[in-house]
Amino acid sequence: MTPPDALKRNAVLHDLSSVVLFADRRWRPAVDGDPSAAVGLALEHVWTRRIADIRRDLILTALWACASAGDPASKLLLAVLRERVDEARSA
Repeated sequence: MTPPDALKRNAVLHDLSSVVLFADRRWRPAVDGDPSAAVGLALEHVWTRRIADIRRDLILTALWACASAGDPASKLLLAVLRERVDEARSA
């Protein structure tokens, strides 16, 4: 039996698989569950605030999928990004 989180993750990744984000070659591997691709996209585009539109949300969703699969780097980056958001809100 598949755990509920795995079912959610697989459903999200299935939905993301039909999205063509932009010309970044890491998008497809990130959607396929490659943590290094998802982390790389997040660091380049989200951490640096290069984008602030739907692409950011899609990248974070791919990062979440990797984190929910147990990838420690994805989990850490999501936690740090969350702290940045909290700090920005309280400033």
